[in-house]
Amino acid sequence: MTETAVAAAAASAPATSEVRKAAGGAAALAFLLAVIDAFGGSNGGIVTVLVVCALVGVALAGVFLWAVPWALTLDDPGPSVVAVLASVLGLLTVVIFWSGLTPVFAAAGIVLGRSQTGAWEGRHYARAAVVVGVLAVVLDVVRILADVISI
Repeated sequence: MTETAVAAAAASAPATSEVRKAAGGAAALAFLLAVIDAFGGSNGGIVTVLVVCALVGVALAGVFLWAVPWALTLDDPGPSVVAVLASVLGLLTVVIFWSGLTPVFAAAGIVLGRSQTGAWEGRHYARAAVVVGVLAVVLDVVRILADVISI
């Protein structure tokens, strides 16, 4: 086997069910955090939850129906670089924690990063994407809880 064939075999694309599970988990977490923030904090009620759900739905469709499949078609280290970008975007959206976007971007970064950890060229980017994605989710949960507790 050539070196390219070994690298291609090591970096396998995630199954569609894994991507669906990640999208569903991101949606569930975003919804749960929106409910906690809206009813536990001072941010409002059912209208806030509905707005966040609409925003998360649009983001989920764009990220998991377009961006993740597109990134998986790129040559190495393309998917790993997109994974890092998605995770960093998730980390940046912690500032707007009420939007529900952090779990969406972080989940995309984690899924893409995990799919590329066996790739030779992008393995360091892939590992960084997973770490930053998990960090983003943890910080988002902490920020929501801090907002609720401070009231």
